[in-house]
This record gives sequence, structure tokens and C-alpha cells, in this order.
Amino acid sequence: MIIEVNGEHPQPRRIQEALRSLGRGGGLIAYPTDTVYAVGCRLDDREAVEAIDRLKTERGGSQGPLSVIVPDLSAIASLAVVEDVAYRILRRALPGPFTFVLKATRQVPKFMLRRQKTIGIRMPDAPVAQALCEALGGVLITTSAKSRDGELLDDPREIEAEYRGSVRVVLDAGPILSSPSTVIDLTSEPHEVLRRGKGDPSALGLS
Repeated sequence: MIIEVNGEHPQPRRIQEALRSLGRGGGLIAYPTDTVYAVGCRLDDREAVEAIDRLKTERGGSQGPLSVIVPDLSAIASLAVVEDVAYRILRRALPGPFTFVLKATRQVPKFMLRRQKTIGIRMPDAPVAQALCEALGGVLITTSAKSRDGELLDDPREIEAEYRGSVRVVLDAGPILSSPSTVIDLTSEPHEVLRRGKGDPSALGLS
């Protein structure tokens, strides 16, 4: 199902409609961020998290940590271990087109952790993603919407066709120019840029 939504001023009724469809028991939705269209689910829905992991692997995704979209900086503390230096970087960079890899806390369900016990943190500068998190009252597990060839999908109609049978709802804010987030590992010393994307690491004092 496709639900059209205003990308700058998302209608609360349509956000709620998407979340009702999300539900539990493996429910996935697709929605726009500030970098790509993403596929997401609830953190506490094991079946859905496993489905996202499977979809990510099938489409050539890395074996790195699963990522979550958070509504604000305070939500990060329950999910990740954040030292003072890392917090200062997060505060400068977010919201924005970055994914930060941090050590996961014990509050993160074990079924979504890799061997490294890390988690990717995203706080996109994107009204629809923010509205989803706020209405949900929590965070969304997330991965980029891709074709089976591993190409980013930027058209909601293509996403609906590609993920039919897996994604219950596509929030359609119109096509976007897809560019992946920049991924930065804050668990290493010095901090390491794992993937260069839309975000400029030099603006954070990283190269």
C-alpha cells in the first residue's frame, strides 16, 4: 500500500495510518530520509528485525551493524555507549546525513546484534522520519531501500513493486536524489570513516 505524505510537513493522520499498518509480527514500512528511502520496523519486533536483516543481505548489504533512527540525542543513551568526545561529535553532526557506529548497551535486544555488539545510529534531518519516531515514541530499525542488484531506489512506486509482499506500507513523499549516509566508527581510536556518502566528515574534524 502506498500512502502519499508531505515530505516537509507530514500529515499526522497519515503517519498514524502507516504506524497502524506497521504493527507487530514482521511489519515493515518504507519511508524517506535525508539521504535515501529506507525500510524500517519496530525495535521490539524480532520477526521484523530478522526480515530487515534478510532483505539487507539479499540486496548486497554489508555485514556491519544494523542501524536505528532516533528522534533525538537523548534517545541514543539507552542504545549506545557514548563517551564525551563522541557525544560532542554527535551533537555537531545530528540531525544530518551520518551513521555513527557505537558500542551497544544491554538494552539493545541480542537478536539484532552482530558479533561486535555495535549499533549504527541515525538521526536524519528528514521530517517524515522524525514524525514516525515521535509518533511511535521510540526508534526505528532501518536499512536503505535497494533493488536486488544492490542499487538504491529513489522512487516510491519502484520500492512498492520491489518489496511487494515484504513491506506493508510505502510513505510516498515523491522521488528523492538518493545518496547514502556517511558512516563513521566512533568505537575506534582514531575515529574511522567507514563509508563516504552525503555527509562531509571534514566538517566534524575527521578525514
